[in-house]
Amino acid sequence: MDYDLPDQNGVQTVSIIRNEFLDARVLMLTILDGEEDIYRAVSAGARGYLTKSCECEEVLDAIRTIAGGKRYFPAAINAKLKAREKRKPLTERDGDPPSARPRPEHERDRGSHEAEHGHHPPAHQHHFGEAGCL
Repeated sequence: MDYDLPDQNGVQTVSIIRNEFLDARVLMLTILDGEEDIYRAVSAGARGYLTKSCECEEVLDAIRTIAGGKRYFPAAINAKLKAREKRKPLTERDGDPPSARPRPEHERDRGSHEAEHGHHPPAHQHHFGEAGCL
């Protein structure tokens, strides 16, 4: 699943899919690699996260791992996710998450998109080991 979709962002789509199909296993494959982007995707139910700069073999490994019921996060993604989880969750009053709003065209090609707002489940709901599979 990519972050940038025509009618809504990938995180919204992951959330919709996971609400309807609880056993759905979604892998995010995107250019976005910001802590908040990763955290939002995982909070919405993504079982793995890769950037489009990864090798084809890693995509296949991630698909196989996720299809087998595990999670898949490369070391760099896992480190960003852990760093984000250490920060205090933002509250509803902080407003709509920027990743839920359409981004200007000039921002869509960035490799990193750091969002500043939103509400997420407590960090203890996620457990992430070392790089790769859990």
